[in-house]
Amino acid sequence: MALLALCAAKTAHAQDQDIFRRDRNIAVTDRPQPEYDPLGLQVGSFLVFPKLTSTITDDDNIFATANGNSAAGIVDEQLQVTAQSNWSRNLVLLKAKIDRQQYLSFSEESTTSYELQGFGRLDLDHASKVSGNLDYQQDVEPRSDETAPTSARTPVQYSVIAGDLNGYRDFSRFRATLDGSFDHYDYTNSTTFTGATLEENQRNVLELKLRGQADYALSPNTSVYVALTGNDRDYDIKPPVAPYDPGSSGYELLGGASFDLTRLVRGKIEVGYLDQHFVDRVTPDMSGPTVHGNLQYFPTELTTVSLKLSRDVDNSGLILTPAYLANSATLKVDHELLRNVILTASGSMEYDTFGSLDRLDRRIGATAGVVYKMNRSVNFDLTYTLLKLITTGAARGTDFNIDTLAFAIVLQR
Repeated sequence: MALLALCAAKTAHAQDQDIFRRDRNIAVTDRPQPEYDPLGLQVGSFLVFPKLTSTITDDDNIFATANGNSAAGIVDEQLQVTAQSNWSRNLVLLKAKIDRQQYLSFSEESTTSYELQGFGRLDLDHASKVSGNLDYQQDVEPRSDETAPTSARTPVQYSVIAGDLNGYRDFSRFRATLDGSFDHYDYTNSTTFTGATLEENQRNVLELKLRGQADYALSPNTSVYVALTGNDRDYDIKPPVAPYDPGSSGYELLGGASFDLTRLVRGKIEVGYLDQHFVDRVTPDMSGPTVHGNLQYFPTELTTVSLKLSRDVDNSGLILTPAYLANSATLKVDHELLRNVILTASGSMEYDTFGSLDRLDRRIGATAGVVYKMNRSVNFDLTYTLLKLITTGAARGTDFNIDTLAFAIVLQR
């Protein structure tokens, strides 16, 4: 009701230009390339974009173990179909995807996942819009994930139902935004290598978020804002079935700026304070300063340098602590070597602390790749990825090092 009231309010002055848009600069990977971009298939008032991606991957440590003696080849076939309306106002986007990963050895690791997604945007007028998204996924948890159990015989399967509703209204130089979302994770029980049951359904959780934000435009290229986000995490299984209630609730109070300055810098940065309180009253609250950022630097029109920063409380999947504090930074460089050849390199670092547990995880990642666009219908992609985990403390996990080399052929219309 608050969202509808917000969007129904009348604006005092009309605006021909959206002063909160940040599209003065265009990143290398976002730049339109009419001679290489797919045209799609016209179906009524929709454009349909089918895409088939075939990938061969060499992974030298599929179980993410310390000894790293589990190399395997993987054949991945992914089919995706996207339908997008081409109306002058409003937007509807539908997507369906199925992904089959076949391991050439260790066939029990082979998985099939799929996703169905629907997105809609309603343009009420030039100063207000409402958008919504609904997504369903059936997936598996990579063994290298922070939350993946090391004793599982096969990768843990789970499903996610997620949705969000967002609306904003402009009042001259002011913009008011309200964004609500939910995510429900449903995990399937697994077994250990010895045949014992892994009670993964204890991780089933409903996450709710509500964010309110107020922006003020200092100029057509710069705005400042304050935002308050509240969250609640409610687990399906509670005591006496579970040893304790891992649920929690918290908030983030943030101040930030959004900008697109000259032809050099674009981005958004916000800093503030977070606090997460746990129902069990044994896990200590996680609180302190927080930061989120997405910055892009354009030294030339052919090169984009991106920096992403975040500090969040994430669910851990561990029995001894329900959450961990993740601090991450990623630096990425995209360079257009030729009109149809894109080079990419990135590096990342993440520090994870686990509440009352004496444990610190450091995740180091690196990626290098090249994309060759032969024409509108055929692309080639070669990517090398390194992931390294260094874990310390009395409750430490398992160190590992994973190197993968992947070659993909993309067929699209």
